[in-house]
This record gives sequence, structure tokens and C-alpha cells, in this order.
Amino acid sequence: MRNTLIAVGYFAAIAICGPAAAQGFGTVAIGAAPPDPPAQAAAKPAGTVSGVTVAGQKTADKGKDPNEVICHSTTPIGSRFPVKTCARRGDVAAQTADGQTLTRQMTTLRPGSGN
Repeated sequence: MRNTLIAVGYFAAIAICGPAAAQGFGTVAIGAAPPDPPAQAAAKPAGTVSGVTVAGQKTADKGKDPNEVICHSTTPIGSRFPVKTCARRGDVAAQTADGQTLTRQMTTLRPGSGN
């Protein structure tokens, strides 16, 4: 009985997937290569960039006031309710640096640790 059900399921899967494959689902049409870019009129010196727009970058924290109070919401482990936490920008930066240092110390390979 079990073998019969497996066979029926197999043939049903083939019957369903067969027409989909025949219609070209999942295939990519190969077209002609894009044309070559036009040659530059004059060669630019190395290291120069023009016409570049960068959007969405955060400003560096170095230029901001370290005594400014900033607030953000965090969700504690084991809870679904966010908690609003406020602290001075300098304290947040120090806490982040301490956490990164501790993480690096705990994850470094130690002799005899098996890693």
C-alpha cells in the first residue's frame, strides 16, 4: 500500500511539473552582449573621480556632541515588548567599544582550545 502511494505521488508530481517546465518557467533568455562604452576623450589622472553621487551614508559620530542624549528602542531577550533606552552619545560609544573588545577577546583562538 505504501509503495502504491509513493508511486502515485511521484507520477502526480511529474504530471504537475511537466507542463510548467515545458512552458519555459525558470529559463533565462540569452540576448546579445551590451555595446562597448564610448572611448573617453581625454584620459583622467589616476585617483580622480567625477560625477559620483553617494547617498544614504551616516555622518561620523566624531563631529557630534558626546554629551547629547540619544534614545533608541531595544527588545530584550525573552520579550516581545521594546524598551526605550536613553544615554549620552559618549556613553553609548564607550559601551559599544567595550562590548566589541570583550567579544574579540572571547572569540580569539587560544592554544589548546581545540580550534
